[in-house]
Amino acid sequence: MDLLNELLAQTDWSALEHAYGPASDTPFQLLALLSDDIEARSAAVGHLDSAILHQGSVYSATGPAARVVAAMLKDPLTMEPVEDVVPWDDAVPRPVRLDLVDFLARVADSCRFDDTDDAALSAAMSAAVRDGEVLQARNARDLLACRAAAPELLDALTPVFDDPDGHIQVKALEAAVRLSDHEDLAGFRRAIGDRLDRVAVDSCDPRSRAAAARLLGMLGARPLALLHDAHPGVRACAALAPALADEPRATRAILDALLAVHEADHWFEEHLPGQDGWLRFDLTRAAAARVDDFEALLPAALAVLPLAGGFTLDRDLGPFLTAAFARPRSADAPLSLAQRTYLSAVLDREELWRSVSAEPWFPATGLPAERAACRALVEASEPSDGETS
Repeated sequence: MDLLNELLAQTDWSALEHAYGPASDTPFQLLALLSDDIEARSAAVGHLDSAILHQGSVYSATGPAARVVAAMLKDPLTMEPVEDVVPWDDAVPRPVRLDLVDFLARVADSCRFDDTDDAALSAAMSAAVRDGEVLQARNARDLLACRAAAPELLDALTPVFDDPDGHIQVKALEAAVRLSDHEDLAGFRRAIGDRLDRVAVDSCDPRSRAAAARLLGMLGARPLALLHDAHPGVRACAALAPALADEPRATRAILDALLAVHEADHWFEEHLPGQDGWLRFDLTRAAAARVDDFEALLPAALAVLPLAGGFTLDRDLGPFLTAAFARPRSADAPLSLAQRTYLSAVLDREELWRSVSAEPWFPATGLPAERAACRALVEASEPSDGETS
């Protein structure tokens, strides 16, 4: 508690801001994280989510609050439960430590270490000050201040790698992976990868192994062993590692997952590290990028198509349509059998077409933007009697 009290006392919280104004209420919320009142603890976690890191935005209070949260992690009181943190929180009661480690992982992600280095960000801040761009200068200042806490946060997270709660352990490793993108912490990546390898081998929880696979991929590793995991979701998550883009076994695992796409989206109910929406979105993007032959991609494209809706066309349809028509076609060029089969299936989805016609992929692929014209193209490409496709 001495370090915690020191961090709270040495910060002029009233001079800092969070999403809703001056952060003078923040030290009281931070202390409430260790309260013996579950409602107070839960409300304090909500403060971290809604005020300190509102929708991933960094404020002047974010870095100091993250340092305090990191100092709390070793306190046994962080194993007390929280629940109903926000109105839409449907998770079961869990240790507040899990929410605190998750907060630090999201802080690390919001620091955007892979966008620009500190020197470039500092130069951008100076230029904004010089040009009178107050908001840009303030945002850069707050981001630099938050980044400066990265070594301290990683140091506090390291003991949590051994937490007996597997969910907390994996979330701490996720935070560490994101923090290791900081230019001063790259040397820790090998050790973090070694710990993830241990999780992948030792954990009996498929979700933990799948999370380890995603995190190893984020580190640039090649999680080949996990391509043979007993769980198809773990195999698929390992296959998504960018370093395995040229590995045929990984590509096969991705295509197999898409053939069972209804199950794939529900292998893991909570998002995995790096997951962007439904798991199938990541699988679809990877499959379209890795498979050059659309005929080989067609079964996966047809399996995903029934799930496409007005809000998911850019994820469920766009990558496959672009892959099907990757090469510019002349106006009189007939469609291949695979192209014809996929485009026909798209045309048969009556409920999709109103949304499809407004999207950019049709003109970009050389297809007409009107449904009737696409139908005519399909019919014109059908082989006549006695001809083969």
